[in-house]
Amino acid sequence: RDAKHFLDEGFTVTALDLSPVLAEKASEFIGQKVIVADMKDLDFQDRFIGIWACASLLHLREDEVLETLKRCHKALKKDGVIYASFKYGESNYEKDGRSFTCFTKDKFLDLIKDLEFCYYETFETGDVRPGREKERWLNVILKKG
Repeated sequence: RDAKHFLDEGFTVTALDLSPVLAEKASEFIGQKVIVADMKDLDFQDRFIGIWACASLLHLREDEVLETLKRCHKALKKDGVIYASFKYGESNYEKDGRSFTCFTKDKFLDLIKDLEFCYYETFETGDVRPGREKERWLNVILKKG
């Protein structure tokens, strides 16, 4: 859905998904190939002006989030930005066999304190899905200087 939106807005999109089944479905939906790959293995250099990681990095452990953000930094061009979203909170949890890494602004800023990113903004939002109105999200924007 997000890749299609960016394509419809005229952006060039490199989309990836860990699941071959979901990548195939996404390829059909967006009309271009979706790479089957693990975001933890992202290996691009100075290629992107932006990275959109909406509700994806939150399924990694904190140490994996940190390492993946380092790879994202390497993949971005100068002045490129990354957007990422996480469940809001101090405590990580598992639900229905999936793990969720949660952050508050302070917890996230502490995690990235030694990264080369420039902090741009964090903001909280509610979940728009029916029945989940009380769930909160931490949205993060970082910039490569």
